[in-house]
Amino acid sequence: MPSFDRLIDIPRGPVRVRVRGEGPPLVWSHGVFFPIDVDDESTLGRVLGEAPGFTVIRWDARGHGRTPPAATADEHRWDRLGEDVLAIADALGIDRFAAGGISMGAAVTLHAAVKAPARIAALLLLAMPTAWETRPPEQDRYRDLLALGSAEALAAHVQDDLDAIFPDGALPAPLRAMVAHLRAADWTALERVIVGASRSDLPDAIELAPLRMPALLRPWPDDSGHPLSTARALAAALPGADLEQLASFDDEPGMLASLTSLRRACADLPILHM
Repeated sequence: MPSFDRLIDIPRGPVRVRVRGEGPPLVWSHGVFFPIDVDDESTLGRVLGEAPGFTVIRWDARGHGRTPPAATADEHRWDRLGEDVLAIADALGIDRFAAGGISMGAAVTLHAAVKAPARIAALLLLAMPTAWETRPPEQDRYRDLLALGSAEALAAHVQDDLDAIFPDGALPAPLRAMVAHLRAADWTALERVIVGASRSDLPDAIELAPLRMPALLRPWPDDSGHPLSTARALAAALPGADLEQLASFDDEPGMLASLTSLRRACADLPILHM
């Protein structure tokens, strides 16, 4: 499969997909407001760009980056995005693959695994979001964002929140890129993304119990939007869970080690030659 970065057609509409590397296929899903071009500014983006031993398939979820929004907000729910993961693999002629994601992308990946467990050889989930009993307050926060009414207002709101966290003005590059992405985005797309997130949760624990593939869970501490409680609850729900904490969102050695573990966990997958 040659490297490429373009829109591809899948049943629910076109999505931007980037394919790089050589090895077993890894379909990676990003977080809310962090499409490919934003993630490229982060440690994770660099790691994925150089991921040794994998053909990495990244995509912009609906309403993010270069992927157009869907017709309705419900099409942006995370369970529906899980269907897109499987459809992208179909479009690329890939039967079984490793799957991973961060934040929203971790939830999307779990929904894909619930829908088609036989197709996913192993999971790598970073910074799992609030879930189940911890989810309603986060859903309310998303709904509050809708009152801002414009991309510029949303970007300014997020900038103010980040300035409170980084009072010295040393805002990390990926967060600067995320604010710029919001400012340039179409409000209709953002609105549907936000509503979709406000109506989303992880799959129920009873749906996760039959998943037998290795599941590498990699949270980091001190992140209220991605609490360690979610990772621990998932570790209890997933039979193949392997839970380890990364030091932070910038833990490049930890991310590389996690990809190495993932590569071992899906050693039976065929290599895609670029």
